[in-house]
Amino acid sequence: MEQLYRRVGQETAREVRRHPEPRRLGLYAIYLVPRVREIVDAVVDLLIETVHKMATMAERRVVKTIARDYQKVHGKEGILARSRGGHCDTGRGGV
Repeated sequence: MEQLYRRVGQETAREVRRHPEPRRLGLYAIYLVPRVREIVDAVVDLLIETVHKMATMAERRVVKTIARDYQKVHGKEGILARSRGGHCDTGRGGV
């Protein structure tokens, strides 16, 4: 089977058409069944790769947004704690 597969793959379309119809159809079947599997495998690999890239890009976007939000409020806790601490020390009451 492998020899026929390679043989049909190397023949030109003209050479394949010169075979009698029953033989030509058999050769097509021998060649196309494994070829369809190869093509489907390649398409599935491309799909997996594309989904992985999309997930990676989305994850980076989320991390970037979280980092940006953290930078916006970074240091606010210290400022609030210092302002609360200053009010409590003077005895004027809570914030």
